[in-house]
Order: sequence, then C-alpha cells, then structure tokens
Amino acid sequence: ASLLGRWSISQNSQGSFKGTTCVYEAEGVAWPCIIVRGDPWLFDNCQLRSAGAYSVMCARASSTTLRRCGIGGLGSGARKAINAVIVMDASWCLIQQCQIEETVYAHPGVRMIENSRGCLENCTVERNGYGVAVDNNAKVSVHGCVLRNNDHAAFYAGWSAASAEIIIKGCTVHGRVWHTHDRPGKLSECDNRYSVQSMTMLYTDTEDILPTEAEAFAEEQLETQEMKSQRLRRKIRLSRGNSFPDLRGMETSFIEGTERSQSVLTPDQGRSLSTKASISGFDASLAVRPARSHSNVEWMSESLRSQGGEP
Repeated sequence: ASLLGRWSISQNSQGSFKGTTCVYEAEGVAWPCIIVRGDPWLFDNCQLRSAGAYSVMCARASSTTLRRCGIGGLGSGARKAINAVIVMDASWCLIQQCQIEETVYAHPGVRMIENSRGCLENCTVERNGYGVAVDNNAKVSVHGCVLRNNDHAAFYAGWSAASAEIIIKGCTVHGRVWHTHDRPGKLSECDNRYSVQSMTMLYTDTEDILPTEAEAFAEEQLETQEMKSQRLRRKIRLSRGNSFPDLRGMETSFIEGTERSQSVLTPDQGRSLSTKASISGFDASLAVRPARSHSNVEWMSESLRSQGGEP
C-alpha cells in the first residue's frame, strides 16, 4: 500500500505497518511524515520517505520498532529529508536492518535528543549530513552498522551532550568519525573498523579527531611523507667502517606509499651496483660499492636530488 501525506499515531494506540510506502513532500512547515506517540508500534519492510521534512518522529513515551525499512529523503537537493529518524522526549526506538539516507547537509540521519533511548542494529547510514547525533540526556547504541558517504562525519555530539551516552560496537566507518572535538559524556567503543584512507582524503582540517580505538591504527598508517623519507634515509645513510660478514642475500626494504617491497642486493666484487628506490614520491639513488673484503663495506647514499650513478 502507498500512503501520501502526514500520519499522526496517537497515544494509547498500538499496531503495525507492513510492506507500506509512506511519502510526504512538505510545503512550508516541515511537519513529520509519521509521528508516533503510541506504544508499541512496528514498521516492517516499509518505505518511510519525506522531502523537506522529518521522515519519522518518535515523541512522548512512545515505543517504536523500525525493521528492514528504507527511511529518509526522496532524492538529492530539495528532495532530501531533514532527519530520517528523530527520537525525542522519553521515547524509545529500535532500528534494525534499515537504510538511513538522504538528509540535508546540516542534519543527521538519526537524531537522539532529550531523554530518549534507542538502538541501531545492522543498519546502513549514508548520504546524510551526519550519521548519528546525540544530545541532552539521550542514550543510543550502534551495533554492526556501516556509516559512509556522510557530508560531515559519522557521529556528532551536540553542545549539551555532557549527560548523553553512546555505545559503538562492531561498526564500519568510512570517512570522518566525529565532527568536532566534542564527545558525549559516556562513550564506549569496541571492535570497530575505520577507513583511514577515505578519512584523510575527504577531510584535512585540524578537527579530524578519531576515537580512541582508531588512534593507534591511524597513527601507524598515516605517517607523513617526510617521516617515511627520514626512516628510509636512516636505513641507508653512510656507515663507514661497519662490518658485514656477507652481503649476499641481504634484503633491504623500501617503502612506497603504504606498500612494502623487498629488493635483494648481491654486490659483485670490484664493481658497483646502482639501484633506484621510490621514497614517498622522490627518486633516491643508492650505490653500493663492495670493498676488497666483505668485512669492510661502504654504504653510500646520494642526495635525493641526484640523478644516480656512483658518488
């Protein structure tokens, strides 16, 4: 069934929508497509869509389950929703296996405020201003979700979120994780995966703050080019008088971007071997000249601006 317009579900009511499409295109005032005040209500395998309005609003002391639904806007531009789901007052909302998408640039897909409670399980949250936002005394858990292609960040803590709580477990986050330095009063993270590459490509300002769990991983992966160059230069710097019993089979690691490649140097007595390595976008020429005895080998590294050859 397809239902057009706004739907208000009153207190002291209960029921379910199954396989239903609800669409509301706002003209002027941004009323919600569906406002739930009753307890309990189930929406199963539905499309709940709005343009310029809220798709689902959970208010008062309502209890709502959204399962296997597509929730959000009708498309891009003016056909986006304000919020896909907003949970407020003292209401409860369980969102399972849903597609949360297409909210306007400055608004989240799921917004938890006031004294609301909620849980997202195995959902995809994409193409929103933010993925999930929490404020006031709201509490929400986000389990096994994928958050990607959101304009600002996957998560947002409001200005009054000192008493709010969010649990993030087993999620995959592409792009920026948190919008600002602000965090809810209670934050718990466990078994999450973060796409560092897209995080750095999309956002470069000083507020790129990762949650605690991601910091160690990002620190290891996001070395600057200069750090990589310095590390390789240390490995191949001049080291006169060092003793190497045998150079045959010695492996030297070169770092190119985030990939590691192995180059085996087996110098021949009485002649020099020149090889080039790519160090973070620069060409470095390494010349290895074996001495008369393998016990006295001279490693010589030309400057990064040289063209190669023996020094």
